[in-house]
Amino acid sequence: MAYIACRVSQFLGSWNGQHFTRKDNSRFEVCVESVRKYTGPSTSKRRRNIDADSAFHAYRVAVLQNPQDLKGKLVILEEPLRKIDPSRIAASLDTDPWFSLGESHSPHAWHATRVHHRWRLLSAPEAAVERVGSMMNNLWSDNQHPSPGAFMVRVMLQQAYVSVTGHTRDELLVRAVVELIQRTRVRQKKSGRPRELNQVQALHDRIENSGRWHSSLFDGCSAQEVLSLIEPESLLQSRSTVRELRKAALARGLPSTVPETIEHSWSKAMASGVVESLPMGVSVQRKSAGKAAPSTMQARLDDWLDSEEGKKWQSRRQQIWAPGSEAKMAEDGVMFEGSSSSSREQMAEDGVMFEGSSSESSDVPCGCQWERESAGSSMDIATFEADADVANRIESAGSFATFEADADVANRIAGVNPVPDSTSSLVTAFRAGVFMVEFLQQTFGAEKLRESLLNHANLFSSHCSGIGSPEQACDILQAALTATLGWPKRWQSVSACEINKACCAILEQKLPSDCCINRNIFDAFPGWDSSLGPSPTILERWTALCSAWRPDIKLPCAAHGGLCKQRRSNLNVTGSPCQPWSKAGRKQKTSDVRFNVTLAYLCWIWCTKPVVALHENVLGFHKNIIPELIGSLYKVIDLHIQPSDAGFVFVGRPRHFAIIVRKDVEITRNMLTVLQEASKYIKEKVGFPRVSACMVATAEECLLCENKARLKRGLGPLTVASSDWSYLLTTKQVGYLRDYHKLWEEQNAKKGAVSNFPPDLLMNLSQDPNVRPAMFQHLPTMRASGGILWSPSMKRWLLDRECALAMGWPVLQATASAAGVPMDSFDYKTSQLGNSMHVFAAMLALAVALGCTRMQVEHRPA
Repeated sequence: MAYIACRVSQFLGSWNGQHFTRKDNSRFEVCVESVRKYTGPSTSKRRRNIDADSAFHAYRVAVLQNPQDLKGKLVILEEPLRKIDPSRIAASLDTDPWFSLGESHSPHAWHATRVHHRWRLLSAPEAAVERVGSMMNNLWSDNQHPSPGAFMVRVMLQQAYVSVTGHTRDELLVRAVVELIQRTRVRQKKSGRPRELNQVQALHDRIENSGRWHSSLFDGCSAQEVLSLIEPESLLQSRSTVRELRKAALARGLPSTVPETIEHSWSKAMASGVVESLPMGVSVQRKSAGKAAPSTMQARLDDWLDSEEGKKWQSRRQQIWAPGSEAKMAEDGVMFEGSSSSSREQMAEDGVMFEGSSSESSDVPCGCQWERESAGSSMDIATFEADADVANRIESAGSFATFEADADVANRIAGVNPVPDSTSSLVTAFRAGVFMVEFLQQTFGAEKLRESLLNHANLFSSHCSGIGSPEQACDILQAALTATLGWPKRWQSVSACEINKACCAILEQKLPSDCCINRNIFDAFPGWDSSLGPSPTILERWTALCSAWRPDIKLPCAAHGGLCKQRRSNLNVTGSPCQPWSKAGRKQKTSDVRFNVTLAYLCWIWCTKPVVALHENVLGFHKNIIPELIGSLYKVIDLHIQPSDAGFVFVGRPRHFAIIVRKDVEITRNMLTVLQEASKYIKEKVGFPRVSACMVATAEECLLCENKARLKRGLGPLTVASSDWSYLLTTKQVGYLRDYHKLWEEQNAKKGAVSNFPPDLLMNLSQDPNVRPAMFQHLPTMRASGGILWSPSMKRWLLDRECALAMGWPVLQATASAAGVPMDSFDYKTSQLGNSMHVFAAMLALAVALGCTRMQVEHRPA
């Protein structure tokens, strides 16, 4: 094979005794990067990689990679040529930290760096390196073994043409250098004459010019003596006095003790005699340590928890949050009057007050209201069924609704599907829409709120709709407006846009029959990227999109199975792809191809001009993109909203909402202030629900989920769900779980606590805990890639239905009734939930945006 290769190649050398012409016997030099080793056509891929990583040897067949006209030619390597590049040596001396920092257990070479830095200012890098090498070679002697410092001093003296001759000239030269150094380092003394401050001189001038003193009062005194008698004793006249007083005040304000880290460094340096070099940065420190940098705030919190005050706080907290404790009921402000003692114990934690029944009678009362002492007003209960047999009369007045039912209905309600105690706080969180409307009514007033866009006939649309989170948020907000203020439902969903087929199937069942579902946002921009180059700028893509938009063409509709006209809307909610701005998507930003979806959405706003639009993305989204593109037509208000603002305090999913308001619309209030006050109001009403409140799966649901997992692994079905699902985990997930347990035990060992797993602890088994710890006592961030959220106390993962409940979907009858919407019975996947908005975060953003805006007088409806 090598013989044939030598025959067909254009550049050959002498090999195996073969002789060729001078033309064929030419030599050709290339760099190492331009040659790839030839491994043979029958070699395995793994073997080729191993051979490719081996060193180059002479008389070996290789393949040329450069230049392009000779790419792929087979050549023989006659001899590897190694050349020293002085420029690279100089660069390594300047950039490699070993030459300047070194390590505690190895020698360093800062002497060479010092010489190189001195000489590189006098000549080019190549000349400096060669000059240093020549001098070191000439001065080195095998009989003498000087230290590196002394040897480099000799080199520096020779470069300065200074040598020791042994005569008096040497001593005179040393004295001259010392005197020169002393003279250059001596600071010139300032004049010791005290100088008056400008303000003191101004006061003296004002006294002299005012005529308020004359010589008859101070006979025999000079003008300076007169001024000294007139001015107060506390007046500071000299700058030196001011500096001394300032220095004394600064000394009194300095702490008497140094920080712990500095004291530790001092003691370590005094003991070892070596001061370790500072790290190059936080990233270098993390890479060298193999873990995240320690948190100073967490360390202070741990110290406080170990103190007496912290232990008292923990004890009190456990008493408050213990199930059925009196402290919890007292803190919640629960009133329970007029009922029997047995029913009190049963209903105390539900926060229900029954009126109209005596302690001797156990009859069910006719009226049922929720009441809290802190609010001072009754709130409606949304756990009643809305048919004629259950509720005889519903009255809406102000901010509360009264439900009246007979004894049969009350007994029926009390006996069917009782809500667990741990879930009651979560049910209250689903009333965040009602609480938000109550807050807006109390803050704005009924008349001002009626003028806002909340009372406007809105045509609603969405892009990147997913499983319909924007539409669900609109339904919850409309239900709250109807239940609290009695307004009719005037909003209509006209269009949605989603490219995923499974999500489109869900939207077809959710949305009204006359609502269009478009599959691709780029269908309205035909051929927009045909004229773009390989790496177009944002402006080029924006110009191409605006030029390609066609409002008159019909778009493919998944709901109606054909082509439908484009429908206009005046209210839009969209969550564009977050991968260009998130860590999971590697933050490619505007260079990511998925950013074109955001540009197409902004171009759609520019062309259709809706009244209000909401754009949702992660916190890393560049908020200046939207005003730069459409700022001439719209005002943009940036808000950071997370589910905890709407009562879901156990869900950590902060998002950036851009409220895009057309310039002819009036903004009546500061949206950020309204959001902060509304969040505070809702949190006071809801309380603090926990992650365990979402774990509501029944035994039948757990059995069905376990059998599905067993079927994927080739196992037979069970009749009863097992108590531990860890046998269904993959090998990688089992390793992650083991690492999580180890981390948990280490954290509790530091605190001196028992390493029991609390019911609110979740572990994300889709992430390596040694690389990115994701063990929280709140819901970890769900992603579009899916994953398993493991509960070590229950020894199973969260079901998709439980994850949907945490994301604000009313999958329980109690939560649906609390939100005032029908119960959601769709089977969502964790990946679909991770790619959607939190329902109540979107609802809160909608309420703030529409409540703080109103049409101008000429645009208002009659």
